[in-house]
Amino acid sequence: NPFNPSISINFEINNLLNDAKLNIYDINGRLVENIYSGSFNPGKYSYKWAPLNVSSGKYFISFESKDIISVKEVVYLK
Repeated sequence: NPFNPSISINFEINNLLNDAKLNIYDINGRLVENIYSGSFNPGKYSYKWAPLNVSSGKYFISFESKDIISVKEVVYLK
């Protein structure tokens, strides 16, 4: 799944979620970027991540809320 210069993050929410976060972490678990924090109403969502000032390598897209934790590994190639 290597990508360059950006990746689309697509997902669907079935129930209202409060205090949810969509974050990018590096291989060492450090937060690279917060894409979104807040509430999600039911529906389909699409966010774009275009990395700036980061090196090539593995990154983790994390979606977190009170009831859900989902992580996807991606590879960024410059």
